[in-house]
Amino acid sequence: MLEKPFVGYHASVALQFAAITLGNQREREVRDALGRAKSKPGSGNAHTDRYRVLDAAEAILAARAARPRSS
Repeated sequence: MLEKPFVGYHASVALQFAAITLGNQREREVRDALGRAKSKPGSGNAHTDRYRVLDAAEAILAARAARPRSS
């Protein structure tokens, strides 16, 4: 069953929010969820808002990983 675009978009926004707020302790889970979301049927179209939000969430995680960690 394909997700309705509205539901998929809001699920993507929730993952983006998780990427912003959960921090390093949940990064693996968020990254895994992003991968699963991008592999869902209908999610692979890079021209959808849903896909752009998932990409933005991945960019947030990548930027966090690139920052030097404070001791």
